[in-house]
Amino acid sequence: MKKLGAIYARLSREDEDKIDGNKDSRSIENQIKALTNYANENDIEITKIYYDDGYSGGNLNRPGFQEMLNDVFDHKFNILLIKDISRLGRVMHQVGDLIEHIFPDNNVRVISLNDNYDSENYDGESIVLRNFLNSFYLKDFKKKCRKSLERRAKTKHLNYYPKYGYRFDEEKKEQIDPYSSKIVKQIFLYASEGKTTPQIAKLLNEAGILTRSHYAVEVLGMKPLNKNPSNQWNGAKVWEIIRDYEYCGHSLNLLKKEEPPILIRNTHYAIISEELFKKANDQILSRNKKATNINHLGSILKDAISGKSMSYYSKNKEAFYYSKGCGYSINAKAVHSLLYNEVLELIKNCAENSNAIKELYKKRIFKTQLCDRQALEFKLTSMNEEYSRLIQDFFDQKITQAKFDYKSKELVDKITNIEKQLKEYNNYEAQVTIYENKFLKFIDSLEEQPDDEIDLIKMVISKVLISKPKGQKEIDMTIIYKFEEI
Repeated sequence: MKKLGAIYARLSREDEDKIDGNKDSRSIENQIKALTNYANENDIEITKIYYDDGYSGGNLNRPGFQEMLNDVFDHKFNILLIKDISRLGRVMHQVGDLIEHIFPDNNVRVISLNDNYDSENYDGESIVLRNFLNSFYLKDFKKKCRKSLERRAKTKHLNYYPKYGYRFDEEKKEQIDPYSSKIVKQIFLYASEGKTTPQIAKLLNEAGILTRSHYAVEVLGMKPLNKNPSNQWNGAKVWEIIRDYEYCGHSLNLLKKEEPPILIRNTHYAIISEELFKKANDQILSRNKKATNINHLGSILKDAISGKSMSYYSKNKEAFYYSKGCGYSINAKAVHSLLYNEVLELIKNCAENSNAIKELYKKRIFKTQLCDRQALEFKLTSMNEEYSRLIQDFFDQKITQAKFDYKSKELVDKITNIEKQLKEYNNYEAQVTIYENKFLKFIDSLEEQPDDEIDLIKMVISKVLISKPKGQKEIDMTIIYKFEEI
């Protein structure tokens, strides 16, 4: 039987919150990519890709899922690929009915990548029950760990590795380290005097002061924090110390990045006073305030040759972007104006006819023109039939060995080429689905546009590749929108 496959992917709003914006394996795009790769590796021809973005698994009333289910009843495919069983749904009896009745009754084989499940050869315990129990015990275990951590975070100082300036005693409690604590205090004094973090780092390196990791390993005899710790101080390491309020003798126990830390006062010995901490931080922040308040495009402007982000600087009330080592700079105001107008034009065109713009960029992204799938499938069937006749003619001694060898090689080459083209459809259709999903998200995002010009540019544009060919005065710019990156 021909392996006709379909892909189903789902992402709920709850899943998106867990992802924190990262494109990990739970995202719609990466689910489709992983399943498409599996299909290609196992000679499964993908006939259609279904997905539900932003739909809970609590019920089956999802547009992509319902479309997939209708095609199951119409026998349009015989293999369903999913990332894991929970993509089908979160209600056990509903998913059980699908896995144990609906799919097998309609001769649909189910393959779940993460569960290592293939309904064709699976003979273990109920995959639905196993999936449910694993999920339940994992949630229960995490909940217990969380409550235990919360109790400890509200009562004691949580630190599993001594801060620079401290050492652990026999009971794993932090005690002031006589030598490194003096370095910590000197860092705060330098900052309070107006020195910048890079200047302080330079002074520490010139004096041969060991960094936190090297001091912990070489002097305190502890295991290194990182596999390859740096033996040099830099501005970031210095700033990490200056902004750490725990040097005042108080604990800031962080449970979640998105939540404020739990403050417990007077939990350990202080190295510096509250006054010195405030003075040092005020000095550093006042020097950097102007720089940190500038909103610029340095993160998305990239040199086309090196791929490095361009640096932003201002001089004599003029702002520029420059590429290190490439010998050119561009006026920031001109770039901002050009990109802002480009974004406004795109938004205007989308508002007038979003489908036309979607198709326009689809052609721009997918330049390869593929032949009609049905025509290729018909041609492949004809070639296989011709090949069968050729073999029969050879057995019936109607053609010579030489003619058979020549014609069979010619036919096999053509058949292989057609099969390759059909396989390309799997990748092509998966990429088109990903593109359309991103474009729909872009259209939705236009409902709440930021007021700031730079923020609006960043919302729409992924990167701008900039180059200046030799002997040319003009700068070449290639804009890549976020929905274009597949």
